[in-house]
Parts: sequence; structure tokens; C-alpha cells
Amino acid sequence: MTGLAAVPDDRSDAYEAFLEAKVAAAPSLGLPCALDEVQTHRRDGQPVKDHQRAIVRWGVEGGRRAYFLNFGLGKSTIQVETGRIVLEKVRSNMVEWAKGNSDPSAGLVWGVDFASDAMPIGLIVGPLGCRSDMIADAAQMGVELRFVRDMDQVWAAYAEGVRMFLTNFETVRDGKLDIGAFTFASIDEAAALRDYGSETFQTFLPLFEPVPYRFVATAMPAPNRYKELIHYAAFLGIMDSGQALTRFFQRNSAKAGDLTLYPHKEEEFWLWVNSWAVFLQKPSDLGFSDEGYALPELDLRLHAVQAEIGD
Repeated sequence: MTGLAAVPDDRSDAYEAFLEAKVAAAPSLGLPCALDEVQTHRRDGQPVKDHQRAIVRWGVEGGRRAYFLNFGLGKSTIQVETGRIVLEKVRSNMVEWAKGNSDPSAGLVWGVDFASDAMPIGLIVGPLGCRSDMIADAAQMGVELRFVRDMDQVWAAYAEGVRMFLTNFETVRDGKLDIGAFTFASIDEAAALRDYGSETFQTFLPLFEPVPYRFVATAMPAPNRYKELIHYAAFLGIMDSGQALTRFFQRNSAKAGDLTLYPHKEEEFWLWVNSWAVFLQKPSDLGFSDEGYALPELDLRLHAVQAEIGD
């Protein structure tokens, strides 16, 4: 019995390329961005951290990405700077398109000729209690972030030159904003989206679908909360929740909601997550310095105080 003939290298390469093409990966839906387009310093003279600048560039180029960063690593700064760059790039593209379009009415949006003074607008949604900190961080990046509760306030501020807006979850859920009017959107403290059956997730998913550039930002999600990660991907338009469940997970017929990664899909799942989300516990996770983040060793000093306690 003769052995099987070896597959020619060119066929082997083609088959490998075929398999690689079937591996799930988030599409790149963003805009070209060089690192030097990201600001290096805040208005108070403090530098924008290297890890923050690298993440902003990655986010702008991806277009729909998740920022999972530990407390203190600069989620607010990253969201604001991502929005600033996206809006400026979209504005530039609009102007170039309008210049080359022979139909004068085609360059109108909201009744304004965007070849002259119109600008796309962005929205950050977060908890009401965090608005003062977010507005202050935006100001340090040279961005006026205006808190709004309805579209009348949006357009009034727009007339004053404001292009980035902030609101709370309740305002969006109550339908007080026309989300389709925004070009950029970021959900701060996005853990509110993690439960599929929640009112926030069910409301936000269709509302934000028209927004071309959208992001989520929150502290590090638990790595075994698979559904949370899947729901973020669904909001970003990376992959439908049902499709992700079918592709990566086996279900426990004896326990509803109990998910286990298929053993042969585990590596592919995390490579897929890696294509649209950044997880950062400390700057050195991305190869940058931990200076300013590494805490000194705990100096524990015990003082014993003698006390007489009566009967």
C-alpha cells in the first residue's frame, strides 16, 4: 500500500489562509490615526500617559472598541481624546467630500453647509454622579463637554460651538435624545450593559446602532463573565450575542445560563476578544512604565495601647 502524497506547499499555504480567514476577528471600522495626532500634554502641563496615547490611537483606528482599564489609568481622558480625534477626522472628510460634490444641496446636514461651519457631534453617556469629574478631565484635554438632558439643549449648545456632549443613562432610556444625530458615542461605566435582560441593554442596543463610531469603557470585567463580554461586543456591532454563544460556547442542559467555552474554541475566543478590547491592569501590560502607578511596599506599624476596662 502506497503512502499518501505530500500536499504541495502552495496548496498547503492556501488551505492555511482559508482556515485563518474563518477565525473570528473584529473588523476595523475606524479612521487612520498616527500617534503624533494624539495630544501629548493636558492643559495643566501634565503629560498624557504613553499607554493612554497608544490606546487612543488603537481605538480611533478600530472605530468600535472596548476600553477595560483599572481605576486611575485614565478612562475619561482616553474617551474624550478618542472622541475629539474622531470628530475632527470626520469633519475633515466631510469637507473634502463636499468640495468634490457638484450638487450644492448634497453638502447640507441639519440645513447647514458642512463645507463651511457644520461639525459632527459626539456623546458620552455615564452615571450622573461622575459628570463633574468627566467635564473637568475633558477641559484638561481642551474639550468643552456640555451636560445635556434633551435635544433642545444639544442644539442650543451646538450654536455656541460645543461639539461634545455628556448625559446620563436615564436620559437616554427615556428617549430624550436623538442618538442617531451623533457620530461618536462612548458609554462610560459600561457595566450597565452587561445584563442582556436589563432595560439599559435592550434600549441602548437598537438606539446606538446608527452611530458609526462607538465605544464602551469600564473597569476590568471578570474574565469568567463571558456573557458580559458578549454583550459589549453586541453593543459595538462586533458580533450578535446569539451568534457568539453558538460559535464559542457549549451549554449546560441541567443549568440555565451556565456557559462553558468549547475546549477547541478557547484560544480563538480570546483572540477574538483581543481584536476589539483592551484589558489593562497597569501600563506595563502594554510595555510602558508603571511610574506613578506602582505603589510602595506597605509600611505597617502597630501601636498597642493599654486600657483598663471596668466591669
